[in-house]
Amino acid sequence: MYPVATASRSGKGEIKQNTPNSGKDQHKEEDTKLVTETARKRRRSDSGHSRSRSDEILRLLQEANEERKEREERNFEAMQKMHDDKMKVLSAFLEILKK
Repeated sequence: MYPVATASRSGKGEIKQNTPNSGKDQHKEEDTKLVTETARKRRRSDSGHSRSRSDEILRLLQEANEERKEREERNFEAMQKMHDDKMKVLSAFLEILKK
């Protein structure tokens, strides 16, 4: 056995006598808990939807994104045309004022 320093919840350190095998057992138990929790989480995250349902949702999101981009491009082109028209009008107005 050898002394091991540990932290307690009270904030005071503790020293325990630990055997070489007890540490391995503790890690083995923690690993087992971790594997079990991971498997449980995987099962929970599986919503039960088929792969085709996920593919359909992904396809719909991609289509919506493409439509949004097309709409933004149309809006930008319209704004650009309006800007050009305003510039022509102002240019003509300035030409009139110069005379």
